[in-house]
Amino acid sequence: MRTLIMLTNNDYDDPFLHSQLINVYKNNGFFDEMYLFCGQTKPIIEPEINLVDNFVQSKNKKKGFIKYYFAIIRILRSKNKETKIFHLRGFVSAFLFYFIPRGLKKGNYVYDPRGSFIYSLEETRFKKKSFLIRFLRRIENNLIKNSFFTILESKGLINQMAKIYGHPEKYVLCYNATTFTDNSSLEQIKNKESINICYCGSVNHWHDIDELYRLFEYVNKLFNNKEVNNFLFTQKRNHEVVKERFQNFKNNLDIDFIPYNELEKKLQKMDICLSVVVPKKSTKITSPIKIADYVMLNKIVIANKGIGDFDDYFKKNNSAILYDYQKKFNFVLHDIETVNVGKNEQIKKYFKLSTNKEIILSKIKNSF
Repeated sequence: MRTLIMLTNNDYDDPFLHSQLINVYKNNGFFDEMYLFCGQTKPIIEPEINLVDNFVQSKNKKKGFIKYYFAIIRILRSKNKETKIFHLRGFVSAFLFYFIPRGLKKGNYVYDPRGSFIYSLEETRFKKKSFLIRFLRRIENNLIKNSFFTILESKGLINQMAKIYGHPEKYVLCYNATTFTDNSSLEQIKNKESINICYCGSVNHWHDIDELYRLFEYVNKLFNNKEVNNFLFTQKRNHEVVKERFQNFKNNLDIDFIPYNELEKKLQKMDICLSVVVPKKSTKITSPIKIADYVMLNKIVIANKGIGDFDDYFKKNNSAILYDYQKKFNFVLHDIETVNVGKNEQIKKYFKLSTNKEIILSKIKNSF
């Protein structure tokens, strides 16, 4: 019996969990059993996949991690005689897996950090040369070295990891995929009487609320002769912060949380979609899922430069608006009206779930 055990530190409603993991393995026709550790597992029923609580919602985080650790051990003991593949989604879950007794974790594992977690710790909490950072680097080096393969989300991240750890033969490129349906229709906003502008995503250290406000305000001014409707879709915990920062915003703003499985329907009604990511070591090498979502739906994208692999493509093909973070905006209304989103058809293949599914499953099947 072939068993897949997926370890994550995510909640079930996290969009990344679906586009990067659940939907990759659905209907794979290869595994006999699948287990997924995630938060908010009740009363959810996921066909094909057995959901196991990772205790990420525990009030006491330390106790939650301890419970998560022993929950992994219980599953491994019950499946000790089966052929197993592990998919370690995120550094935190991989860290726990690293300390599982060796005799219980027989089988190949896929290490799937996607982002640069340790750099993010350096940027928010710890000094680069602190004992903790050096300790975590040592663990990540071993995780990569001993993995069947390691999934990274951009060429930039592959270069970064290879420079730090080596092991270039271990890395597999999988851009953060969208589950949205490819939309081939093209709309011209020039003749529209009203314009819908939106941002969907986090509001935090890496997605600065002041920069987001500045961008919303500027784009709204460009359409001062039209009716403009603004939408900001983010987790409920961010709503008060957004309301406070946008209290002097002159146009209407709808603040809401939209589950990822309902987001496509909402975004289809949008004309312009925004992306704001603070350019840091941990973010320059990311592949924002919101960009994949926007591109797949043929939306006009306005984003700051320096994030991910596609700036050169967007500039060369005039298929998105890029600006310098926190600097004077250098685009005008005509630039937005003449964006050639049709040119993004050539890069949609990189953002499709089917692309990642084929890459990951083919490599796993070859391991048996």
